[in-house]
Amino acid sequence: MRVSVFPPRRYEGRRRLTPADLKLLEAAHTAQERDELERKRRVTSWRITWRVFDAKSPNGRLRKRSGFQLKGEAEAFADRLRWAALGYDGWALDSNDRPVQLAEPMGAYTVFELTETFWRIHWPAKSPAQRSKVAGRLNTMRQLLTTAAELPDNALAYLKGYSFQDRNERDDSALPSDIVDGRAWLAAHSLPVSDLNDETLQPLYDALVEGRPYSTGRTYWTVVKSVFNWALEAGRLEKDPTKGLPKVPRDVDSEQCDPDRIADRNEIRRMAWACGLVGGPKHVALPLVLGTAGLRMGEAVALRRRDVHFSPDGAAWLRVRATISHVPAHHADGKTSTERPTKGRRTKVGRKTYLPSEAATILRTHMELFTGPSAGDYVFTGNRGGRLSADTHLRGVWHPAVALAFPGGHHLSDLRRHDLRHSAVTAWLRSGVPPKQCQQMGGWKSLKAMLDIYAGLYGDDDKRAAEAIERFYRDAA
Repeated sequence: MRVSVFPPRRYEGRRRLTPADLKLLEAAHTAQERDELERKRRVTSWRITWRVFDAKSPNGRLRKRSGFQLKGEAEAFADRLRWAALGYDGWALDSNDRPVQLAEPMGAYTVFELTETFWRIHWPAKSPAQRSKVAGRLNTMRQLLTTAAELPDNALAYLKGYSFQDRNERDDSALPSDIVDGRAWLAAHSLPVSDLNDETLQPLYDALVEGRPYSTGRTYWTVVKSVFNWALEAGRLEKDPTKGLPKVPRDVDSEQCDPDRIADRNEIRRMAWACGLVGGPKHVALPLVLGTAGLRMGEAVALRRRDVHFSPDGAAWLRVRATISHVPAHHADGKTSTERPTKGRRTKVGRKTYLPSEAATILRTHMELFTGPSAGDYVFTGNRGGRLSADTHLRGVWHPAVALAFPGGHHLSDLRRHDLRHSAVTAWLRSGVPPKQCQQMGGWKSLKAMLDIYAGLYGDDDKRAAEAIERFYRDAA
């Protein structure tokens, strides 16, 4: 049997805007905002077409078609069609000429093989950042779900430097001999999937969930659940082995922001001054933008000239459309960074946040000196004129500047760039900005998600609450 698969083809259509999008379109002030909303109407899909040639149909059966939202999903489907033609890894074609994976004997199938197959099949449909995160969790599964109490050094070296680096496992001839032995040891001592239950999975659950914030533990454990859910659908598992384990505990206290890491206005200015001394004048504006506009570092790095709109009163509104995430080159098809939609939002329009006049004045001067004239030029640039690298800035500017501005013993001696975002949101809440507006400017999915983080800084401010209530009734009288 032979399967002829045509390359995925791209199709674009248009869809109707929702009532909410129509209101945004009516309220749009600039042509750029209207263009972004119009782009939302474009629907892109990918179509795979294939034909099957066998003894019954030597000229090939009629063309089959299947549509997908993402190009990676279409490419993964094409791979499965080719595997089915070769009978690879248990794949075959069903009565409708679609690929299905046949069940294998449970006792012989191991966690090592399960993670290997899951990685190979799901690689095309995942973004570089997702590949990097999933690879770490799959390596943890390989490390902890073994029949031995401890792993030899060569097995640990294989997990650290070679496992899940590429879509397919590397050829043994290209690996050092001790790494090949480590891989063989892991494959031989991996637990059979038939032995997976709440008892054997407890060490994995503890390593990924216990002692971590709720959002992190839930993200880590979701990867494990997705592996087992796929194994159930593919016939590799008879039942879900995680049912006996508890749900990821939601510890609100661990989510709250630490008040000792909040910088006030003078401390933010001091940090900007220190960054300027360490890295030069082009690094002065970044701490002010992080500490007053509430941007994440990846969002600030992705900021372009067209995203900054200065007001007549000297302030500015920033349109946050994207974020830059850094991933290993082997997970990003050779690229070390990727630009993607902002966290919590998939729309290309993004969100708006406010930059006070003091910081906006410095940002205007920064853009006149260090930002290119084109609308698409990045606001923050590196020493060579290209987009600022967050990792290079952290090592070469931020850490030395923190040591200069806040010597040992100061409550901000270990200040992170993300702490300036917390400082900005805290200032919004304490200045009386409605919490819902703070949520929209900060980019959280829900108001509850924001208040869980800042409850200790805002919800327990008894003195400010009492003054506000007294002022309201006094004015009314």
